[in-house]
Amino acid sequence: MEYFHEYFAEPKVLHRRAIAFAPHLHAEIEIIAMRNGSASVTADGRTYPVSRGDFILIFPNVVHSYSVGEDVDTGKFIFNPALIPELADAFRGRRPK
Repeated sequence: MEYFHEYFAEPKVLHRRAIAFAPHLHAEIEIIAMRNGSASVTADGRTYPVSRGDFILIFPNVVHSYSVGEDVDTGKFIFNPALIPELADAFRGRRPK
């Protein structure tokens, strides 16, 4: 399977009604807030159902994708871990268990 790499020079705050997205990765941290609806998030080959009130934290350089469920409303924040120096080392080269 081919993945594509995204690069974000500046932090991004996005509001989306749909989050369907093919497998991809980037060097930034991604936080997604599920404001409404349900979806599936796949990260490192494991799929997780998410719904209203859930927050998703995607570590840098982890292949991830989204499958829309129903009536989705999300907020996304994508940023370089270096913006929070106290946490940058915690994210460098690590993956969640």
